[in-house]
Amino acid sequence: MPPPNGLYPSHPTVNAAINQVDNESPEYLTKALGTALLSYYFPLDDGFLIAPEQSRGDNRPDLLVLKLIRQTGGFRDHAFVECKKSTDPWLASMEQLSNAAADHINASPFDRCFAILILGYEIKFFEYHACEWRGSVPDNHNHLVPLAPPGYDRWKAWNLKDDDHVGIIDGMFRYIAASDMPPER
Repeated sequence: MPPPNGLYPSHPTVNAAINQVDNESPEYLTKALGTALLSYYFPLDDGFLIAPEQSRGDNRPDLLVLKLIRQTGGFRDHAFVECKKSTDPWLASMEQLSNAAADHINASPFDRCFAILILGYEIKFFEYHACEWRGSVPDNHNHLVPLAPPGYDRWKAWNLKDDDHVGIIDGMFRYIAASDMPPER
C-alpha cells in the first residue's frame, strides 16, 4: 500500500504539526513534525517502522525508518532522520546526521540508505553511503549525497509550508518510500 493519495498538508495531523513550527519553535516540535511526516509516508502496512532516537553508539539519530525484510522477518535501516530547530546551522546538523548514520547503519548487505534533515520547517534529502562519495560535497560530509528531482539544485532546502515546494517534497518522500535503497555511486 503506497502512502495516501493526498499531499501531506491535506492530512489534519501533519498539517497541525507543520503549523506548530516557526522560527522560534523548540526542537521537540520539529521532532513531532518529523514523526508526523514519516508516519504519513512510511506506514506500518507497507512494512515500515518509525523508531525514536536509537542508541547503538555515541551518535544518535532523532528518528529511524526501518524497513521489513520479508524474507527474514527482520528489519534494516531505510532512512536516518535528524530534526533540529530552525536556528541550528545546516552544516553542523549535516555532520551530526552523517555521524549518526556512520555509527548506526544496519543496511546489510548494503552500505547505503537514505537520510533526511529537518531544520524547523525546512527539509533536505540525502543518500547515505558508508563508502566515501567522490562528488562535490562540503568538508566532513562525504558520505551524504544530496537528493533532488532532476533539474533542481540538490543542495536546496525545501520549505514544508511553501505551496510551491509541497509537490516536490511529496515526490521526494514517495521516491524514498518506493525505493529499496539508494543506487550505488
